[in-house]
Amino acid sequence: GFGNPHSGDHWFGWQANQAIEDARIHVAALIGADIGEIVFTSGATEANNLAILGAARGAKGPRKQILVSTVEHKCVLEAAAALGREGWQIDTIPVDHNGTVQLESLRSLLSDNTAIVSIMAVNNEIGTIQPIKEIGEMCQRFGVLYHCDAAQAPSAMQIDVLADNIALLSLSSHKIYGPKGVGALFVRHDVLPQLE
Repeated sequence: GFGNPHSGDHWFGWQANQAIEDARIHVAALIGADIGEIVFTSGATEANNLAILGAARGAKGPRKQILVSTVEHKCVLEAAAALGREGWQIDTIPVDHNGTVQLESLRSLLSDNTAIVSIMAVNNEIGTIQPIKEIGEMCQRFGVLYHCDAAQAPSAMQIDVLADNIALLSLSSHKIYGPKGVGALFVRHDVLPQLE
């Protein structure tokens, strides 16, 4: 449908809007979210940038540390590096020989200064599945936003953003046989107001 989904006074607009709302319902169901928590983007890279840069730049308060694993997608590492140039403290979490985040290292890096942790669900190069539930629980205990790049995840694991304590989650349509140039960012209701 080539109609403008924001045009509410003609059939082509209604048709396009319905397609978007149907897609929003399916994406929300895939990850256990509410439909109002789904923001469509041009892909996972834009979703990752919006999550990391948007949450950091919109944050109020003294927390100024961001933790990323050493094996994150380049766009996540670059977004963190950009925030480092703006004065944020960026620390990397090491992984073991299988590419799995070392939970003890994460635990030792988490503090009252940590604002965001970004750890992917499934590695895009070697397929390592990260322990996202444990990561989410740790982040929740410290009051830290957990961003999960889940572009590779739907074909490898089930994700429930509520049960896994995920505040922000990035998806890519073409990774699960959808159209190219479409992504989504889950933004938990309480985080949405702070996203810049």
